[in-house]
Amino acid sequence: MQSDASTPMSDTQTLQKQIQDLTDVYNQLQTLRQIPSSLLKNKNRAGPSVPEFQRLKDVGDSIRSSHVQEALHRAGQSLGADATEIKSNPRRENRKRRRAPSPASPQPYISKAPQEPSAFPPMGDSVRALVGEELVGYIREYNQEHRSKIHIWRRTADEAKSDRPNLLRFMISDVVTVYISIGYQDPNGTILIENMTAFAPRERKAPHSESEYTVFQTLSQQYARVLHAHPGVGLQSVMNMLGTYERLFEDQCVGCGRVLSVEGHVPPVVRLWKETSGTEGEDGRWECRHATCREDQ
Repeated sequence: MQSDASTPMSDTQTLQKQIQDLTDVYNQLQTLRQIPSSLLKNKNRAGPSVPEFQRLKDVGDSIRSSHVQEALHRAGQSLGADATEIKSNPRRENRKRRRAPSPASPQPYISKAPQEPSAFPPMGDSVRALVGEELVGYIREYNQEHRSKIHIWRRTADEAKSDRPNLLRFMISDVVTVYISIGYQDPNGTILIENMTAFAPRERKAPHSESEYTVFQTLSQQYARVLHAHPGVGLQSVMNMLGTYERLFEDQCVGCGRVLSVEGHVPPVVRLWKETSGTEGEDGRWECRHATCREDQ
Protein backbone atom coordinates (compact mmCIF):
# COMPACT_ATOMS: atom_id res chain seq x y z
CA MET A 1 0.00 0.00 0.00
CA GLN A 2 1.46 3.32 -1.06
CA SER A 3 1.56 6.28 1.31
CA ASP A 4 -0.41 9.40 0.51
CA ALA A 5 1.69 11.95 -1.39
CA SER A 6 0.37 14.68 0.89
CA THR A 7 1.70 12.93 4.01
CA PRO A 8 4.63 15.02 5.31
CA MET A 9 8.01 13.29 5.49
CA SER A 10 9.84 12.86 8.75
CA ASP A 11 13.05 14.77 9.45
CA THR A 12 15.08 11.66 8.70
CA GLN A 13 13.36 11.14 5.37
CA THR A 14 13.81 14.82 4.48
CA LEU A 15 17.52 14.65 5.33
CA GLN A 16 17.97 11.50 3.26
CA LYS A 17 16.24 13.12 0.27
CA GLN A 18 18.35 16.26 0.54
CA ILE A 19 21.53 14.21 0.71
CA GLN A 20 20.41 12.33 -2.40
CA ASP A 21 19.60 15.61 -4.19
CA LEU A 22 23.07 16.99 -3.43
CA THR A 23 24.69 13.72 -4.49
CA ASP A 24 22.85 13.85 -7.81
CA VAL A 25 23.96 17.45 -8.39
CA TYR A 26 27.54 16.53 -7.53
CA ASN A 27 27.50 13.67 -10.04
CA GLN A 28 26.05 15.96 -12.71
CA LEU A 29 28.82 18.49 -12.09
CA GLN A 30 31.42 15.77 -12.52
CA THR A 31 30.05 14.96 -15.97
CA LEU A 32 30.60 18.58 -17.00
CA ARG A 33 34.34 18.11 -16.47
CA GLN A 34 34.36 15.95 -19.59
CA ILE A 35 33.27 18.85 -21.81
CA PRO A 36 36.33 20.31 -23.62
CA SER A 37 37.08 23.85 -22.50
CA SER A 38 37.75 24.84 -26.11
CA LEU A 39 34.12 24.06 -26.93
CA LEU A 40 32.81 26.36 -24.23
CA LYS A 41 35.10 29.17 -25.41
CA ASN A 42 34.00 28.84 -29.06
CA LYS A 43 31.34 31.52 -29.49
CA ASN A 44 30.53 30.42 -33.04
CA ARG A 45 29.28 27.05 -31.81
CA ALA A 46 27.50 28.36 -28.73
CA GLY A 47 23.78 27.70 -28.69
CA PRO A 48 21.08 25.42 -27.29
CA SER A 49 21.41 23.04 -30.25
CA VAL A 50 24.79 21.83 -29.01
CA PRO A 51 24.26 18.85 -26.61
CA GLU A 52 27.00 19.97 -24.25
CA PHE A 53 25.35 23.35 -23.74
CA GLN A 54 22.04 21.64 -23.07
CA ARG A 55 23.72 19.54 -20.36
CA LEU A 56 25.17 22.69 -18.88
CA LYS A 57 21.74 24.34 -18.87
CA ASP A 58 20.12 21.30 -17.24
CA VAL A 59 22.68 21.26 -14.43
CA GLY A 60 22.17 24.97 -13.85
CA ASP A 61 18.41 24.52 -13.66
CA SER A 62 18.86 21.67 -11.20
CA ILE A 63 21.09 23.74 -8.92
CA ARG A 64 18.63 26.65 -8.97
CA SER A 65 15.65 24.42 -8.12
CA SER A 66 13.98 25.04 -4.76
CA HIS A 67 14.63 21.59 -3.26
CA VAL A 68 18.36 21.73 -4.10
CA GLN A 69 18.64 25.26 -2.71
CA GLU A 70 16.98 24.08 0.52
CA ALA A 71 19.43 21.18 0.72
CA LEU A 72 22.40 23.53 0.17
CA HIS A 73 21.11 25.91 2.81
CA ARG A 74 20.74 23.10 5.36
CA ALA A 75 24.19 21.75 4.51
CA GLY A 76 25.68 25.21 5.06
CA GLN A 77 24.01 25.47 8.46
CA SER A 78 25.29 22.03 9.44
CA LEU A 79 28.82 22.88 8.33
CA GLY A 80 28.77 26.11 10.31
CA ALA A 81 27.60 24.30 13.44
CA ASP A 82 30.14 21.44 13.27
CA ALA A 83 32.77 21.13 10.52
CA THR A 84 34.63 18.16 12.02
CA GLU A 85 35.20 15.06 9.91
CA ILE A 86 34.20 16.96 6.74
CA LYS A 87 36.32 15.89 3.78
CA SER A 88 35.95 16.88 0.14
CA ASN A 89 36.57 13.33 -1.08
CA PRO A 90 36.39 10.62 1.62
CA ARG A 91 37.14 7.78 -0.79
CA ARG A 92 40.35 9.44 -1.92
CA GLU A 93 41.41 10.13 1.67
CA ASN A 94 40.81 6.49 2.59
CA ARG A 95 42.99 5.34 -0.29
CA LYS A 96 45.75 7.67 0.88
CA ARG A 97 45.63 6.24 4.39
CA ARG A 98 45.81 2.65 3.17
CA ARG A 99 48.73 3.27 0.82
CA ALA A 100 52.01 2.49 2.54
CA PRO A 101 55.02 4.61 1.55
CA SER A 102 57.50 2.87 -0.69
CA PRO A 103 61.06 2.68 0.68
CA ALA A 104 62.38 3.37 -2.81
CA SER A 105 60.27 6.50 -3.29
CA PRO A 106 62.36 9.67 -3.74
CA GLN A 107 62.24 12.04 -0.81
CA PRO A 108 60.85 15.53 -1.40
CA TYR A 109 63.41 18.29 -1.84
CA ILE A 110 63.65 20.58 1.15
CA SER A 111 65.52 23.77 0.43
CA LYS A 112 68.09 24.81 2.99
CA ALA A 113 68.06 28.18 4.57
CA PRO A 114 70.78 30.38 3.16
CA GLN A 115 73.95 30.31 5.20
CA GLU A 116 75.19 33.53 6.73
CA PRO A 117 78.72 34.50 5.60
CA SER A 118 81.49 33.70 8.08
CA ALA A 119 85.07 34.85 8.51
CA PHE A 120 86.53 31.45 7.59
CA PRO A 121 85.42 28.34 5.71
CA PRO A 122 84.70 25.30 7.87
CA MET A 123 87.73 23.10 8.46
CA GLY A 124 87.38 19.43 7.60
CA ASP A 125 87.57 16.75 10.24
CA SER A 126 90.97 15.71 8.91
CA VAL A 127 92.47 19.18 9.51
CA ARG A 128 93.79 19.91 12.99
CA ALA A 129 95.61 22.84 14.54
CA LEU A 130 99.33 23.05 13.83
CA VAL A 131 101.88 22.57 16.59
CA GLY A 132 105.30 24.21 16.76
CA GLU A 133 107.29 21.30 15.42
CA GLU A 134 105.12 21.19 12.27
CA LEU A 135 105.54 24.88 11.39
CA VAL A 136 108.65 24.61 9.20
CA GLY A 137 107.18 21.76 7.17
CA TYR A 138 103.91 23.63 6.70
CA ILE A 139 105.72 26.79 5.51
CA ARG A 140 107.76 24.81 3.00
CA GLU A 141 104.66 23.09 1.61
CA TYR A 142 102.69 26.34 1.45
CA ASN A 143 105.41 28.16 -0.48
CA GLN A 144 105.59 25.36 -3.03
CA GLU A 145 101.86 25.51 -3.75
CA HIS A 146 101.15 29.28 -3.69
CA ARG A 147 102.41 32.42 -5.36
CA SER A 148 102.20 34.27 -2.06
CA LYS A 149 104.99 33.39 0.37
CA ILE A 150 105.44 33.07 4.11
CA HIS A 151 108.72 33.06 6.04
CA ILE A 152 109.94 33.01 9.60
CA TRP A 153 111.02 36.57 10.35
CA ARG A 154 114.26 37.30 12.18
CA ARG A 155 115.54 40.70 13.23
CA THR A 156 118.97 39.99 11.75
CA ALA A 157 120.42 37.27 9.57
CA ASP A 158 122.70 36.25 12.43
CA GLU A 159 119.84 35.76 14.88
CA ALA A 160 119.77 32.22 16.18
CA LYS A 161 117.05 29.94 14.89
CA SER A 162 114.36 28.91 17.33
CA ASP A 163 112.21 25.81 17.48
CA ARG A 164 109.30 28.08 18.31
CA PRO A 165 109.56 31.34 16.32
CA ASN A 166 107.24 34.15 17.34
CA LEU A 167 106.92 36.15 14.13
CA LEU A 168 106.04 35.22 10.54
CA ARG A 169 106.10 37.44 7.45
CA PHE A 170 103.51 36.88 4.74
CA MET A 171 104.05 38.59 1.37
CA ILE A 172 102.03 39.06 -1.80
CA SER A 173 104.34 40.70 -4.31
CA ASP A 174 103.45 44.35 -5.04
CA VAL A 175 100.29 44.09 -2.92
CA VAL A 176 100.82 43.66 0.82
CA THR A 177 103.14 42.44 3.55
CA VAL A 178 101.61 41.06 6.75
CA TYR A 179 103.49 40.32 9.96
CA ILE A 180 101.87 37.53 11.97
CA SER A 181 102.67 37.26 15.67
CA ILE A 182 102.20 33.73 16.98
CA GLY A 183 102.31 32.09 20.37
CA TYR A 184 102.09 28.55 21.69
CA GLN A 185 99.60 27.06 24.09
CA ASP A 186 99.21 23.79 26.00
CA PRO A 187 102.07 21.29 26.40
CA ASN A 188 101.84 20.23 22.75
CA GLY A 189 102.72 23.73 21.56
CA THR A 190 99.59 24.40 19.51
CA ILE A 191 100.14 27.53 17.42
CA LEU A 192 97.98 30.51 18.39
CA ILE A 193 97.60 33.64 16.24
CA GLU A 194 98.07 36.70 18.47
CA ASN A 195 98.28 39.68 16.12
CA MET A 196 98.49 40.64 12.44
CA THR A 197 99.78 43.93 11.01
CA ALA A 198 99.64 44.94 7.35
CA PHE A 199 102.10 47.17 5.49
CA ALA A 200 102.71 48.32 1.95
CA PRO A 201 105.05 45.91 0.14
CA ARG A 202 107.99 48.37 0.13
CA GLU A 203 107.51 49.94 3.55
CA ARG A 204 110.52 49.64 5.83
CA LYS A 205 108.75 49.49 9.16
CA ALA A 206 109.21 47.47 12.30
CA PRO A 207 106.63 44.65 12.61
CA HIS A 208 105.17 46.14 15.80
CA SER A 209 104.67 49.61 14.27
CA GLU A 210 101.93 50.93 11.95
CA SER A 211 101.74 51.55 8.23
CA GLU A 212 101.77 55.12 6.94
CA TYR A 213 98.96 54.36 4.48
CA THR A 214 95.26 54.39 5.31
CA VAL A 215 94.45 51.25 3.33
CA PHE A 216 96.93 49.12 5.29
CA GLN A 217 95.89 50.69 8.59
CA THR A 218 92.30 49.72 7.76
CA LEU A 219 93.47 46.24 6.81
CA SER A 220 95.26 45.82 10.16
CA GLN A 221 92.10 46.92 11.97
CA GLN A 222 90.09 44.33 10.05
CA TYR A 223 92.57 41.60 11.03
CA ALA A 224 92.24 42.67 14.67
CA ARG A 225 88.45 42.35 14.49
CA VAL A 226 88.70 38.88 12.97
CA LEU A 227 91.16 37.63 15.59
CA HIS A 228 89.06 39.10 18.38
CA ALA A 229 85.96 37.28 17.06
CA HIS A 230 87.88 34.02 16.46
CA PRO A 231 90.59 33.82 19.14
CA GLY A 232 91.36 30.14 18.49
CA VAL A 233 91.56 30.25 14.70
CA GLY A 234 94.25 28.03 13.21
CA LEU A 235 97.15 29.16 11.06
CA GLN A 236 95.81 27.20 8.06
CA SER A 237 92.55 29.19 8.11
CA VAL A 238 94.40 32.49 8.40
CA MET A 239 96.64 31.64 5.46
CA ASN A 240 93.59 30.62 3.43
CA MET A 241 92.08 34.05 4.08
CA LEU A 242 95.30 35.99 3.42
CA GLY A 243 95.67 34.33 0.03
CA THR A 244 92.48 36.06 -1.14
CA TYR A 245 94.16 39.49 -1.03
CA GLU A 246 96.11 38.99 -4.28
CA ARG A 247 93.54 41.22 -6.04
CA LEU A 248 93.12 43.65 -3.15
CA PHE A 249 93.17 46.70 -5.45
CA GLU A 250 91.10 45.08 -8.23
CA ASP A 251 88.20 43.19 -6.63
CA GLN A 252 84.84 44.91 -6.34
CA CYS A 253 82.81 45.00 -3.14
CA VAL A 254 79.80 42.67 -3.35
CA GLY A 255 77.85 45.14 -1.24
CA CYS A 256 78.17 48.34 -3.27
CA GLY A 257 79.87 47.14 -6.46
CA ARG A 258 82.74 49.63 -6.12
CA VAL A 259 86.48 49.03 -5.82
CA LEU A 260 87.11 52.10 -3.64
CA SER A 261 84.69 52.88 -0.84
CA VAL A 262 82.78 56.15 -0.81
CA GLU A 263 84.08 56.86 2.70
CA GLY A 264 87.85 56.67 3.02
CA HIS A 265 88.48 55.61 -0.60
CA VAL A 266 89.96 52.23 0.36
CA PRO A 267 89.49 48.88 -1.41
CA PRO A 268 87.43 46.00 0.05
CA VAL A 269 89.50 44.80 3.04
CA VAL A 270 86.86 42.48 4.52
CA ARG A 271 86.82 38.83 3.47
CA LEU A 272 83.81 36.65 4.22
CA TRP A 273 83.28 33.01 3.34
CA LYS A 274 79.83 32.21 1.97
CA GLU A 275 78.75 28.60 1.56
CA THR A 276 77.08 27.68 -1.72
CA SER A 277 74.85 24.78 -2.71
CA GLY A 278 74.09 23.08 -5.98
CA THR A 279 77.53 23.66 -7.50
CA GLU A 280 79.38 20.42 -7.93
CA GLY A 281 82.95 20.49 -6.64
CA GLU A 282 82.53 23.78 -4.78
CA ASP A 283 81.70 24.28 -1.12
CA GLY A 284 81.62 28.06 -1.15
CA ARG A 285 83.31 31.25 -2.22
CA TRP A 286 85.06 34.25 -0.73
CA GLU A 287 83.26 37.59 -0.80
CA CYS A 288 85.04 40.95 -0.77
CA ARG A 289 83.49 43.85 1.12
CA HIS A 290 84.41 47.29 2.32
CA ALA A 291 84.57 47.75 6.08
CA THR A 292 81.55 50.07 5.78
CA CYS A 293 79.61 47.43 3.80
CA ARG A 294 80.32 44.41 5.98
CA GLU A 295 76.92 44.67 7.73
CA ASP A 296 75.05 44.37 4.39
CA GLN A 297 75.02 40.58 4.42
